[in-house]
Amino acid sequence: MADTRNGYDRWKDGIDKTLNNPAWNQYDCEIILAVNEFNRHLSGQGGFLTLDWKIIKAMIWVESG
Repeated sequence: MADTRNGYDRWKDGIDKTLNNPAWNQYDCEIILAVNEFNRHLSGQGGFLTLDWKIIKAMIWVESG
């Protein structure tokens, strides 16, 4: 039987399933290291606001589909 839900609803279901899927956390250490490096490198620049690794992770989730 074909899935009759729209693309947005299927996307939301996929995101909801990630909360209990350990595979979605396997890159956390790499994300944290990369964000910390950017924060360290850019911390001396005027107006720089420290990046939050969880926001960056969310951006990666959305952009990777």
